[in-house]
Amino acid sequence: MTLQSTDLLLVLPYLLMTAASFIVLRYAFPKGGWQRRFSYPNKRIATKYGTLCVALIVLACLLKSYYWLLLWPALAFGLVALAY
Repeated sequence: MTLQSTDLLLVLPYLLMTAASFIVLRYAFPKGGWQRRFSYPNKRIATKYGTLCVALIVLACLLKSYYWLLLWPALAFGLVALAY
């Protein structure tokens, strides 16, 4: 099995992405390690995102033919509300 020039062209983008992700991760997490800091939950923002989630679900129930377009943002807002 020999290495051909087309094989290198297929592997090169993956090598570059691996190197770039390594550089980004080393920048994001320095040698000191990742330090977790305590943060307080923000109920005001969680309520806003939760309200948007419920409103989109209700709107999806009212629009019977295009409901699936609103379910993805509703799920996203619901997850963000749970995160807060």
